[in-house]
Amino acid sequence: MKISAAGGWVLDIMYDVDPNKLNIYKSYLQNDKNQIGIKRGGACLIKDIEAGYKKDIKAIISEFADLSTEKKNLGGVAIASIINASQLLFDENIECYFYAQIPDDREGNFLYNIIKNTPIKIDKIKIKTGICPKTFIINDNLYLNHSERSFITVENAGDFCLSLEDLDSDFYKSDLVLISCPHWECKINNSLSNILKRCKNEGALTIVGTAFNPSFVNYKGKWPLGDSDAVFKYIDILIMDRYEAYSYSGEHDFQNALQFYFNKGIKNIIITDGINPVFYYSDGSLFKKQQGFAKIAENIIKEKNSGALSIGDTVGCGDNFAGGVIASIALQIKKQKTLDILDAVKLGNVCGAFATTYYGGVYQEKYLGEKKKRIMKYYKNL
Repeated sequence: MKISAAGGWVLDIMYDVDPNKLNIYKSYLQNDKNQIGIKRGGACLIKDIEAGYKKDIKAIISEFADLSTEKKNLGGVAIASIINASQLLFDENIECYFYAQIPDDREGNFLYNIIKNTPIKIDKIKIKTGICPKTFIINDNLYLNHSERSFITVENAGDFCLSLEDLDSDFYKSDLVLISCPHWECKINNSLSNILKRCKNEGALTIVGTAFNPSFVNYKGKWPLGDSDAVFKYIDILIMDRYEAYSYSGEHDFQNALQFYFNKGIKNIIITDGINPVFYYSDGSLFKKQQGFAKIAENIIKEKNSGALSIGDTVGCGDNFAGGVIASIALQIKKQKTLDILDAVKLGNVCGAFATTYYGGVYQEKYLGEKKKRIMKYYKNL
């Protein structure tokens, strides 16, 4: 079995807010009176922040965080998802590929070395001359007793966009295809309907994961996904969070948003909502018919609270959730089981909760199979 993915990847540079400087941090947050600041829990562009405050981004961050404590990791929606899936599928004879162009600078080499130490097949990754795109992530672990992360990102991701020719026949003939954070890959995004249609014509099961698009932070109306709303009828499984469900539908009510996606042809949808239960729906055509809400993995939360598990950040929770869903579907197909969307959501919930026990979106294993062993212990005890 083969799984192929394309979409967002980046170098994440993470900082914790100094609890003694919370007021300074709050002064930089977007609110009704300040539309140019950092979007708490969302993403904004470095160029907008620097232009608005007429300061270098590092100078701004240094006002409320210690720059010497920065942590770096591989990040990005699609890469974190497919790496998590590959770690859970280790030794299952299921190959996971990621299609991307990675820069040849020092930071690009840092990311490439992380990828090489995962079960991901690296054959489809190309090296290109350029400067590595970065996202600065601010963790405000002590803010309002509810930790949150905020993303400040660059716009040079387009320098490393795949061409349509980079998606070879192997991509389309995969058993599962994941395109996550499609706006990261502008050329893929602009032809998303045709790409997904071809995948389905080749027999692939298509999964699309959305992401917050900082370019649309002040956008009025429905956010576009791909080249047109035609993309929805070629998506077998749509994974998004509640904010994105509203943004990409243009609705502000949950039921109205769901109806928008159903009207556009979505037959299976999963919507996360932070620490709240995950909504899942299947019309019965792919999975057995069911819908409902699944609680997060409370066994992991309890062990974090007791000190049995370490505490990290919330970066990559949604990405790891999606990777867990993908891994579950692949295992169900391999075992020729009737597909169960709730079972996939449960594994996704364990992965999302486990992602809060380490820093960054990608878990760097001590040995291949380590994460699978740890995750499955919690999954089996749900």
